[in-house]
Amino acid sequence: HDCALGKWIDAHKETYYAQTPQWQVLLAEHEQVHKGVQALIDADSANASNDHIYALSNGIEKATLGVFQGLDHIKLINCSHTKEK
Repeated sequence: HDCALGKWIDAHKETYYAQTPQWQVLLAEHEQVHKGVQALIDADSANASNDHIYALSNGIEKATLGVFQGLDHIKLINCSHTKEK
């Protein structure tokens, strides 16, 4: 969790929205981004085929989209919780 999002996640892991299923999805997508980037680096250094690099890049793109969707869900949870007060 050295990236900015990882630090934000660590700083907010005790909040009410961090206890939701949506938070778990966000964590999983965040992890997939990092694993995907590492896999891409490893594949590139091993001179993997362009098809393999392309497939890994697509996985990173999908996980990144999942992170943004996860953040949107957390934002909605937070906003609805704020309105209730």
